[in-house]
Amino acid sequence: MNEMVSKWMYNAGQDNESWRCDEGEFDTKEEAIEAGRKNFTEPDGYKDYEGEKYEGTSFNVGQIFYPDYYIDAWHAIESAQEQAYDQCGHWAESWLEKVKNEDEKMLSNMLTETFKEWLKKTNNEPHFFTIKNVEAVELDSNKN
Repeated sequence: MNEMVSKWMYNAGQDNESWRCDEGEFDTKEEAIEAGRKNFTEPDGYKDYEGEKYEGTSFNVGQIFYPDYYIDAWHAIESAQEQAYDQCGHWAESWLEKVKNEDEKMLSNMLTETFKEWLKKTNNEPHFFTIKNVEAVELDSNKN
């Protein structure tokens, strides 16, 4: 499950698996294209890891997708059932067997929100993403 983030970036390298954009994220695809054109055509623009000027005829822009999480309540319910059975034996056998679908979904949503808050509070939010909606952008043939 992915949550779309309405941010864009250009790929400042040849490798489409590893995106690097020193300028970060852009609000629109057009802003990313404009910044990419500038970066790849200006004399003091993009240089690769060896300090060489970019010689390509195009660059890529793409949309950023950060991972989104959904915590399934059934695992928590099942764990609670097993713990109750271990502690209380057969008296707990049927506990939580008839939880309504909407109640399970409510618990899933609550667990998911709590997990996301925990990620934020503990500074464990992901600092990685995938890039989708990738498009090649041609550079002017009369570039420097």
